[in-house]
Amino acid sequence: MSGPPPMIDGSHDALPTPEFLQKPKELWKAGCEALEALFLLYHTSQNGLQHGLDGLDRDGGTSGKLASMPTFAHNITVFLDCLEYGFELVELQLVALRAMGVLLFQIIRSGDELSLVLPGIVSRIVKLVTGKFGGRTNYLVIASSIDLLSDILVSVMNDIELEGILDDSDSKVVSVSDDETQSISPVAIEPNMGNVVRTKPWLKASREQVKLALDSIITIRNHSKREPQNAILRLSLSILERSSQALSNCLPTVLDTIVFFASSNNNITDGDLRTKAENALKFHVSNYSVVKNIFEKRAFNWVESLSRLLVSHDDQQSIRILNAIQTSLELLKDTASETVLSDSLIRTVGDVVNLKPVTKQPLPVTGFSLNSKELVQTNSISASKRQLSFADFGITSLLSSESQLNLSKVLTSIGSSRNGSIVLGTLLDRVESEPPGSELKVTYFWMTMNLLKGVCISNKAEAEEIDSWIITDEATPASPDDAGTILDALYYCRELVQQATSVRFNKETDPMVCLSLQGIALVAEFLGVGFRDELVDTLYPLVEMLGHSNPLIVAQSQRAILQITQSCEYDTVQSLIVDNADYLVDGMSIKLNTLDISPRTTVILTTLINLAGPKITPYLDDLVSTMFVILDNYHGYTTLTEGIFSVFKALVAETEKGYSEALLLEGSKVTFDSTGAIVSQTPHLSNLTELLAELSRKPELPQLEVDSDDEDDDNSHNNKPFSERLAEVENRFKEDSQDNMQEDADLESKPLENPDEKLQQEWTSIVPKSTYKVIEHIVNYSDRYLTHTSSTLRYNLLELISSSMTIMASSQTDFLPLVNKIWPVITSRLDDSDTFVLEAALKCIGIACEKAGDFMTKRVVALWPKLKSLTAPFASKKRSLKFSPELRLLTALVNSLEMILANTPVPDDLFEDILSTFSRYFDLEQTKGLKYQLEKINGDAVWIECLMMGSAKPPTPPHESLAPIKIASR
Repeated sequence: MSGPPPMIDGSHDALPTPEFLQKPKELWKAGCEALEALFLLYHTSQNGLQHGLDGLDRDGGTSGKLASMPTFAHNITVFLDCLEYGFELVELQLVALRAMGVLLFQIIRSGDELSLVLPGIVSRIVKLVTGKFGGRTNYLVIASSIDLLSDILVSVMNDIELEGILDDSDSKVVSVSDDETQSISPVAIEPNMGNVVRTKPWLKASREQVKLALDSIITIRNHSKREPQNAILRLSLSILERSSQALSNCLPTVLDTIVFFASSNNNITDGDLRTKAENALKFHVSNYSVVKNIFEKRAFNWVESLSRLLVSHDDQQSIRILNAIQTSLELLKDTASETVLSDSLIRTVGDVVNLKPVTKQPLPVTGFSLNSKELVQTNSISASKRQLSFADFGITSLLSSESQLNLSKVLTSIGSSRNGSIVLGTLLDRVESEPPGSELKVTYFWMTMNLLKGVCISNKAEAEEIDSWIITDEATPASPDDAGTILDALYYCRELVQQATSVRFNKETDPMVCLSLQGIALVAEFLGVGFRDELVDTLYPLVEMLGHSNPLIVAQSQRAILQITQSCEYDTVQSLIVDNADYLVDGMSIKLNTLDISPRTTVILTTLINLAGPKITPYLDDLVSTMFVILDNYHGYTTLTEGIFSVFKALVAETEKGYSEALLLEGSKVTFDSTGAIVSQTPHLSNLTELLAELSRKPELPQLEVDSDDEDDDNSHNNKPFSERLAEVENRFKEDSQDNMQEDADLESKPLENPDEKLQQEWTSIVPKSTYKVIEHIVNYSDRYLTHTSSTLRYNLLELISSSMTIMASSQTDFLPLVNKIWPVITSRLDDSDTFVLEAALKCIGIACEKAGDFMTKRVVALWPKLKSLTAPFASKKRSLKFSPELRLLTALVNSLEMILANTPVPDDLFEDILSTFSRYFDLEQTKGLKYQLEKINGDAVWIECLMMGSAKPPTPPHESLAPIKIASR
């Protein structure tokens, strides 16, 4: 023949007959299954093995092949018709594809023969996959169709078979060995230099048609099912490995698809296929200049497309492009193209991504509780592994959260490259050159922190790799250039945080502060124990940020403090604070002495005390004195005054909490059970024998040393003249005086070896003397502010004094004078107009009597008229006390009297007055404790009072003849 035979081109000139279309689809399926079985039988038969179509007509002609099997083209047409009209039965389409695959690749096998049916098959499969046949194609049919298309393309467009007709530009590769060239074609096919159908004009026309087909079906990679996605990936890999020269015009589309599936952020590809895609990319980019050049061009095109995609609403497309860029940076790592690509990406992101601070009303400055256990539970992820969106830094953007995280990963990849530190330094200079508060500065600084993250991760990984095979006592440091850039970033972040703590120099926005805190955490994780050298300038600003009004800054500072705790190898945050308490106290003192303070300053100090506990109290002596000076000069500022006394309250509370167990054991002269009853100190007697033995035991009297001469003088006369007795007394006095003088001389001649130790031995309190004196200083100073106009301050001061009494009572020598001093001021608060202040004053009075005991008897007697007058408001409202201020006041008064009666002796007349005053309220739940304490003192009196009030039953007479006692009720 002078030309190739007619091709199956997929046209519809010969449509199926109506009779064919009306036949049941199950019958179509059965026919396809029969043909498949026939083809398999022919393939496995001896005749098929010896006389397959690829073995006929060895002279290169094609007419003999078609003539030997005239139904070949018709069979292909029937299978394609089953695909087009078999939407009603998915199994029919799958069987048709399977039977056509057996015919094409197990019987025909010849590339020349397959090229004749290539146009028709490609055309019909593209229409089937893209849904142009009018029905919705099943995902399994799509996957099988793409696999069939992949097999026929690499069989017809195989680089080795077409080697003779390829242009030099198509076959130009990097110099590689023969083994490597062979490895990209896993199926060994001999070059065919005698192609009749596959000529250069044919190749030029066919490759353009194939490109159009691939562009149409490549969207299948976005399919929701994994089977079609993996099929399109197998198609792309097959073209790259076996037809990269014949279909070089399709390489951009193929590379886009492979990069999309090879991305580490893609969770839809099977693991083995992803690995295969990664290996194929690495091999071809490294060994084929054509592939490498196309890949680099595609990478730059992806970066340029970001300027459009990042501001569009197509999040999926922007995420795919970002993943592709990240994969490109990893493949081009440590090359000149990587540097150019990184610079281009940073310029694009800086121009397009417009980050703005969130305009949100900040929360009010309030105190809060924070401990290391809470920190570990909520912030256990290290700084380098934490992925934070813009919202975590108080930034708003048009980007979705997923796009933000993927962009962050791309920038981190740039930082981990060989030139990452150079890019970081350049961008950091750009940040410093921007004016404070500008939106562009926030954008650049966010990019800088992501680059810093990559630089830290890269250097740390290299150091760990070196340390794993070199035995050394110290960690391998980073390169000088990288270390210097990292420290520059740390110093800049620290400067921003320090400025944010000042009310005078704070010019930066909250997002800049959040980003700076993240940067400090990253450097702390990178430096490890070496970060301890930076604590002197870094720790205090971080602690001060814990009291910021912006919760985002608070959260970032918590994460930074925890990261420093872990990196510097402290067991808890508390140990970090205590070990570096001098740094913190110095920083706070500078703030207070320069009056660079705000309402947040006192909140910070409160938080610091809560974190450190009672161990920090001795360090705060000078700081407390400074706050006293501020109070003297600025006591008219209510917010400042309340804030300072909240610090004092926290200091007292933490000290009491730290020594509560020791104070309880030291000061528990009386033990109470759950009902408030005093537990007897006598041993428990389990039987009558022990009871009789206890009763028969005589008390042991103390042995007093009595002078025999004095005893004689007191009991009898020795019949000596008075003058002689007087002389003996004078001589004895002289001898005692000489002995005392000798003892004093010996004591003066003996030097004190350790004066501090002697003073410590004289101190008897469980609480250290330095801590005790700080608390005593606070209490002595607090009483003058109990007349302040702020009711909240008065209440907090009374609570402070109440909580401090447990500590003060540990040294009775110092406690009793203190009670005597503050008692008048405390009792004056009983005239306060606010109920909650009255409650706090009554509580404070009760605790004072509990700790001072009989020292308070006369004071209680003098105070009783005032206490009794407090019952007047609810005397007429007994039945309407529920949920009323009167009930709260009654409860506080009863609780105070209960503590007084339990610990302080009172005269009988006072007892009777208390009993008669409160007996009318004995039916209330709140008075049960008071009634119990009264019964312990004189139960009979309480019973008689209750009997007179009508709330107790009269005694039952022992005999009927005895008349019951009649007591007139009140």
